[in-house]
Amino acid sequence: MGTGVIVTIIAAVIILIIIGAISAHIWEKKRREGMAAWAAAKGFKFNPERDHGIDRRYHVFDCFNNGRNRYGYNIMEGIFHDMEICAFDYRYTTGSGKHRTTHNLSIVIVNAATHLKKLLIRPEGLWDKLAGAVGFNDIDFADSPEFSKKFYVKSPDEAWAREVLTPALRQHLLNHPKFVLEFGQNNLMICKKRRFDIAGYEAAFLFLEGVLDRLPEKLWTG
Repeated sequence: MGTGVIVTIIAAVIILIIIGAISAHIWEKKRREGMAAWAAAKGFKFNPERDHGIDRRYHVFDCFNNGRNRYGYNIMEGIFHDMEICAFDYRYTTGSGKHRTTHNLSIVIVNAATHLKKLLIRPEGLWDKLAGAVGFNDIDFADSPEFSKKFYVKSPDEAWAREVLTPALRQHLLNHPKFVLEFGQNNLMICKKRRFDIAGYEAAFLFLEGVLDRLPEKLWTG
């Protein structure tokens, strides 16, 4: 291969990288502007800047203890259908060198206005099934085999988890199986390992509203 061909290939690669970077910047700008406009229309506060302390604010949730260089951004805070909500994009890094990975998530947290124990509900994956086969079981529900098959449920208080996961709530989760749902302190959190568009954020808000509506009343009445 001649020197001229090599130079042409290198130049083409550099041009493609530049085009990709410009396209990504334009997409990010449009997305940020769209979020700001949506937040304003809903009466939410919007802050596009990085918040490196948000992991400490919500440290009770597992995802905020992963990796390094953790921060939230494009943060929306406000009231939606009487729910106090904080929603944002979240980024952290794991590994180093050629094994370095940047993780981008979207997260929505709602204040439940009552104390909640630790509880994790997420779609069950292959590794969960393999772990179950060798005795590392999660919490299953004999009256809902479909739910037990599709979801991994973990809590340090199994009795409380069973009380909270009412039949109505389990059905709601079956109807919306794409979210990871966590309970902790006085908050409910859902996260997605990709970033929501505006429609995705609004769907997440409505999903959490459905979760709150299906929790046992005694959580608030004692």
